[in-house]
Amino acid sequence: MAQHDQDHRAIVPSMGFPILSLDPDCDFQEDQDYECPYKAEYTLEVTYQDMVESGRRGCKVCYIYSYAMIQTKLDLFYDNSEVHMASWFHHRGIDCFNHWGGPLNKESHPLEFICDARDPGIRSAIQNLPQTLSNERKLKAFDCDLDGAITKIGYIEHLPSGETSSDMSFRRAKEWIARCDINHSCRKEVAPMLPKRVVGLARDRIYIHESHGERGAYACLSHCWGPKGNDILLKTKKEVLATFKESIQWTALPKTFQDAIIACRRLGIDWIWIDSLCIVQDDPLDWQLESAKMATIYENAYLTLAATFAEDASGGLFTGPDCTDHNAKSTPLLLQFPNGPTVPLICRRRLNHQHFPLIRRAWVYQERLLSPRILHFAGFELIWECLAVSSDCECGSAELLQTRSRDYLKNRNWRELVAYYLALELSHPSDIFPALSGLADRFIRNFGDEYVAGMWKSTLIRDL
Repeated sequence: MAQHDQDHRAIVPSMGFPILSLDPDCDFQEDQDYECPYKAEYTLEVTYQDMVESGRRGCKVCYIYSYAMIQTKLDLFYDNSEVHMASWFHHRGIDCFNHWGGPLNKESHPLEFICDARDPGIRSAIQNLPQTLSNERKLKAFDCDLDGAITKIGYIEHLPSGETSSDMSFRRAKEWIARCDINHSCRKEVAPMLPKRVVGLARDRIYIHESHGERGAYACLSHCWGPKGNDILLKTKKEVLATFKESIQWTALPKTFQDAIIACRRLGIDWIWIDSLCIVQDDPLDWQLESAKMATIYENAYLTLAATFAEDASGGLFTGPDCTDHNAKSTPLLLQFPNGPTVPLICRRRLNHQHFPLIRRAWVYQERLLSPRILHFAGFELIWECLAVSSDCECGSAELLQTRSRDYLKNRNWRELVAYYLALELSHPSDIFPALSGLADRFIRNFGDEYVAGMWKSTLIRDL
């Protein structure tokens, strides 16, 4: 080891860094003479088996990654497939596996190594670190005997169960709601008037309720209709409206609707607004009148439930109990806090926070901007958004959903809003204006301008 490296390793611990090292009891066998071949280029292609072999021969970084892949069952995905990685991950420590990709899909299956901070003693050790070493749910650590130097490690105070219908997930959802009720102004102080129609969630039946000025807390459902919407989506039409006002058969509801009703009941919400049920779909006048109220409906909702992970109404909200592959697993990495505990790091597949079917839909854009509080059912975890908190999630990742651009509504950034909107997916080109009408209505309310076919009278010449 060079003299300056020895000096650096002696100095860094004295600066208060947590120390990251390999468990001396693990089965790694170091070979001082082995030089890992995967450091030579900036990017390279290497198979999983190559990585295993390199770890066996004495590369600590390859050993750690191949170990974590086995723990999270990523080895079953990749086997001998070539994976692309940045070779400088050897020089940046465990944080750089986030940049690793693979052939399965564009999101791939990156790994993350994290510190389980559910224990009060570990949380206290993190809080005692200088602010320069701990922020945005990450702490800086010094790699004592890995190839990296200073690396960033995420820490979490909650571990998602992976099953979004679990008691643990619903306790988390109730915590978010209660915290928002107490500390934020997202909830209406006075219960709003119910929409013209809502789905009633009585214990013994489900039915369409036509309101007459009643007030109450209700949820909205934000979901993808999907390409098979006409085949699997239950809709209210003129011929069945009277029947639905009496009762809707549970078995007639698609899975997303069933899950949303279950979620409402578990959260103590008695009413839910679902577009295909609460607007008469074959009545052009009713559709025109009620769709024009969608902005108000979503703004006044106590909570919007978002089927964020589902491609269509058959996808549901909940993941099943067979999703343990996404649970955190043990690793041979140890993190020693200054004058504090030494804890093992855990690893897991990084959960997706960016590429969701629902977020890509143009119709959903205004629903998301206008809803004061959204509970996303996002595959293997819940994600929370409200007016005061851009987003929070069960897994504690700092990489969250794209921020809802509410500043567009406050600062009159219509062009930026439309630019984002036009990049989203719209099944029917004729919906391009209706799907934006709720936001346009809010611009009229806020700024008093005149709306002209997607533009504004005051800026019409410039916009053209």
